[in-house]
Amino acid sequence: IISLSLLFALSFPALLGIPFLGHEGSIYRALTFLIAASPCALIIAIPIAYLSAIGSCARNGIVLKGGITLDALATCKTIAFDKTGTLTTGELHCLGFEPLHPELAHNKDEALKIAFALEQNAVHPIAKAITLYAIEKGETPAPIEQFLSIPGYGLEATFKGKKIYLGKPDFIESKLPEEEARLLKEKVETLRKNGELLALLLIENTLYLFRFQDSIRKEIKKTLANLKSRGYKLLMLTGDHP
Repeated sequence: IISLSLLFALSFPALLGIPFLGHEGSIYRALTFLIAASPCALIIAIPIAYLSAIGSCARNGIVLKGGITLDALATCKTIAFDKTGTLTTGELHCLGFEPLHPELAHNKDEALKIAFALEQNAVHPIAKAITLYAIEKGETPAPIEQFLSIPGYGLEATFKGKKIYLGKPDFIESKLPEEEARLLKEKVETLRKNGELLALLLIENTLYLFRFQDSIRKEIKKTLANLKSRGYKLLMLTGDHP
């Protein structure tokens, strides 16, 4: 076994053109063979195989929580994908910002400054898109007070004594009277048919709409087609809309 390992280490570069060193090198491969083929191979090789697989995944940006995950993958029939940042690039682009009721609108520039102030320190893709949009428009953050973040829903604060909210449509709907919330829900559903992501800013009784667009990763179609051809059922997890 030792002689074969030495032979592999010395001959692979000449026969296969692989390097001596590195994770794909002949020495690494020869040592793997040495461990797997040595006495007590089952005791040594199985944990080494797990560690090698976990290490290989880590080098490709995949984090596994241990060998039990590999065992589960062997019997896995369904794969659920996160959407933003996984199936898509996660780099949202703000397509526009406008009041939903122009006749009641506050100063649009001031509203954008308020949104800038709310989102400037957040890390969510929507927050980054709003911040970048405001910077591109040459705006500066407004002096807001009593800032509060509600994870998974949105943000709230006060500006010159006015209560302001920024977040997902259903979060903003919860802050409106029943009839206004119903009308807003209908309008939002119409806008969502274009496949855009939406965020709403409520300043007292005036609503402003942010429209965003994400882009699908170029390689993801090939990946999903490959998985489907292997018989996997694929699901998508998203908090946006159907």
